Amino acid sequence: VATDTGENAEKTALSLMKVLAFPMYYGAGSDIKAVVSTPLIPKPPRKLLIPILIAALIIFNTMLNSVTERKGEIHIYTSLGLAPSHVGMLFLAEAVTYGLMGSIFGYIVGQGFATVLNHLGLMGGITLNYSGTNVILTMSLVLIVVILFAIVPAIMAGKLATLARGLSSTAPLHAA
Repeated sequence: VATDTGENAEKTALSLMKVLAFPMYYGAGSDIKAVVSTPLIPKPPRKLLIPILIAALIIFNTMLNSVTERKGEIHIYTSLGLAPSHVGMLFLAEAVTYGLMGSIFGYIVGQGFATVLNHLGLMGGITLNYSGTNVILTMSLVLIVVILFAIVPAIMAGKLATLARGLSSTAPLHAA
């Protein structure tokens, strides 16, 4: 963006930073009076790798505990005629539901919290940009992590159902 003075270049850069949330550079030399933005394609920060890994391990541990605690339910599902793959899919569907609910409610709470901070003047002039594309990409990342780290517990639930099915078929029948 070309400007007529160095002061206007600074004002333009500051106003664009509030809207775009990208670093701006402005030049106010003898011949150059312009504002330049960094590319509009943000790169994912590498600092997110560790929190995503921690969240994935929490999901894995939660689903593994759920399978362990619900062995009785798995045996009941099997006795009612559910196939082992269906039992595994129940646990996978539960994990996906938790992932969807967490990402949607997290987005709503984050928007509300940012709005409150903005109204209190605690954002320091920063305007948060929650575009649809970024929200969809973030929710997709959450769901991919949830699905990947819930597959092993779902397989374990299916194996428990297979074991229960084998035990129920060999158990002797008793007359009442």
